[in-house]
Amino acid sequence: MKKWLIVGLGVIAILIWQTVDIYRDAVSYKYAGAAKARQAAESRYEIKKINGVDYFHGERAYHVVDAVLDDGKRVYIWVPDGKGKMFSAPVSSGYDKREILNAFSQHVRFKHIVSAKLGAVDDRPAWEIVYYDEKNRYVFSYYDFYTGKSLIDPIALQ
Repeated sequence: MKKWLIVGLGVIAILIWQTVDIYRDAVSYKYAGAAKARQAAESRYEIKKINGVDYFHGERAYHVVDAVLDDGKRVYIWVPDGKGKMFSAPVSSGYDKREILNAFSQHVRFKHIVSAKLGAVDDRPAWEIVYYDEKNRYVFSYYDFYTGKSLIDPIALQ
């Protein structure tokens, strides 16, 4: 009986170890990409503080760095994942997350918002809002960062 208990605990320990190892491998790309984006942004801009880095999967993928410059101005910096131009915009020049979600809620009927994050459409700063609509479709909508206007027709998946 003791043998089976020891063997069972050994198998469980190995399974936990392998699961953690697989998970670490899966997320290491995300963290490595964010670290590269931080370095690229810091090499081009005089950054005092980085508040966070988010990843946008789009036609062209970007890491979006939320940073405070040495002069105290808060900016978003779009760092392309691969080829492309890095660009930035002051946070104050466009809609922030709360404002875009507020405007979205007033104009679009939905069941549940899944996420809202910055990205780019045709290399132009944009908000991507992912939500479930009233027909329970998974929908992607894109809104101009500066004006809040819809950039393309929403993309709905069944």
